[in-house]
Amino acid sequence: MLDLLFLAIAPTLFLLLYIYRKDRYEPEPLHLIAWVFFLGALSVIPAGLIELIFPEGVVSSAVVAPVVEETMKFLIVFLAIYRHPEFDEPMDGIVYATAASLGFATVENILYVIEGGLAVGIVRAIASVPGHVVFSCIWGFALGTAKFRPEREQAGIILTGLLGGIALHAVFNFSLEVYEVAGFLLILFVILPLAWWTTSRNI
Repeated sequence: MLDLLFLAIAPTLFLLLYIYRKDRYEPEPLHLIAWVFFLGALSVIPAGLIELIFPEGVVSSAVVAPVVEETMKFLIVFLAIYRHPEFDEPMDGIVYATAASLGFATVENILYVIEGGLAVGIVRAIASVPGHVVFSCIWGFALGTAKFRPEREQAGIILTGLLGGIALHAVFNFSLEVYEVAGFLLILFVILPLAWWTTSRNI
């Protein structure tokens, strides 16, 4: 049990540390990172309850889940930290989006890995957990950009970022749901590398 728990948690903490260390010029306070991470973890509950309303299948996986999960994570950052004085540079959007997404991914990962075992843990470590980061970093980058643009431009930038994160999440889930092994290979060798390259460029 402990080894599965470690497998579920370790990838999320590694990625959180990786993104946090990229914030070289003015690193965010750790207590705020921890708070957003905690809120991200809690957001699994309302997201799960909403998703339970819909029957399992392609629509639920590729439409409902991306919309609900990215919106929940986005709202945490937007409502809890976006207007905080410490949110004072564009990179902060990516850092806090990562914290919220990995809080969510940690709880989700624990539930899946404890039930599915080692193989599920490995697959999620190399695909689903990084996926949560790159989905959220799209709207996180938009938040960081919008904060320092004229007010008339902010809503459009933020909405575009949120829709972009939802769209990538939808492509990811659709690939797994419909194409299974081929979809997993597409994610591993095309979607995630391109998404990570974009995230690195944005950073």
